[in-house]
Amino acid sequence: MKKLKTVLALFCGAALTGQAWDQGENAIWLEGTLKGNVTGKLSASLKEQIRYRESDGFYFYRYTDFGLGWKFSKAWNITGNYRYVTARKEGGNWEAKPMTHLNVNNKLPLGYLKLSTRLRFAFIDLEKAENQTLIWPRFTLNLSNAWLGLNPYAAFETIYDIEQNLIFRNRFEGGLTYSPTKMLSLKIFLMQQLTRTESNSTWTEAYNMGTGATLKF
Repeated sequence: MKKLKTVLALFCGAALTGQAWDQGENAIWLEGTLKGNVTGKLSASLKEQIRYRESDGFYFYRYTDFGLGWKFSKAWNITGNYRYVTARKEGGNWEAKPMTHLNVNNKLPLGYLKLSTRLRFAFIDLEKAENQTLIWPRFTLNLSNAWLGLNPYAAFETIYDIEQNLIFRNRFEGGLTYSPTKMLSLKIFLMQQLTRTESNSTWTEAYNMGTGATLKF
């Protein structure tokens, strides 16, 4: 636990250095997920997400993600995913950015709280730039048991580009999930996103707001 706190402190300290707020990059994220168990240990998921620019509603990003998971212990599971991403800049054409990623997931009970961790290894095939190989951890803290179906959470994730030897994006997220039934879960969130292009460049700050729905089968 001490090592985890040290890693988080280092990442957070780096992210908070030299920020510049770019309001034009604020975005709205809308997503829907369908997931369930195929067998006792095997699971499948399908996720769709779209993103709009908050300032003018410009639709610039979309992905469809399909994954297969294997729960090899009570607290651990591993998933293999294929994500088909399309994105565009204003005045430009849509460009495909297919991504394959492998995720190792863990859930750790901490009394009234629960820590969920995900370590992602991703490869992105880019048409007009060098391909990216990423290490992409995420840490989420929420209540062990929801209250009236409500469960607040806080999350942090960072993205490291192996080829460039660069942490180029950090995200701090807070939100609330609501589960009216065992099969349906809804969420709302607000995210601070910090991005840079080089190790000595200024972090650009933007905010993403979003909603999501997950249907379990």
